[in-house]
Amino acid sequence: MLNPNGVGVDNNGNSMVAAFFKGNFLVTKDGVLTPLKGQFRGADAVEQDSKGNYYVSSWVSGKVWKIDPITEASTLLIEGLASAADFYLEEDKDRLLVPDMMTGKIHAVPLKN
Repeated sequence: MLNPNGVGVDNNGNSMVAAFFKGNFLVTKDGVLTPLKGQFRGADAVEQDSKGNYYVSSWVSGKVWKIDPITEASTLLIEGLASAADFYLEEDKDRLLVPDMMTGKIHAVPLKN
């Protein structure tokens, strides 16, 4: 993988990694890092919640997606940020705290859309 940027650990202790330039998001399935459907160019943060949903932010496009672990369908949670950086999953409050580095703001993004 060229330019891995978003790196995390899933609920089972396996690696998750996203490529910054191409936007591939790989998760461990059956012991093998496997790309999920979709492209998330500029991927910065990757995370998994307790229900198995994946989240990925794009620093370049100013977006954050929620990805269904079964269908791999992605739902856009927020867009229009100047630069969506690494976020904090605050699951007990059903939100992501997403910093927009270029504007100096932090956005509380609901996990349900």
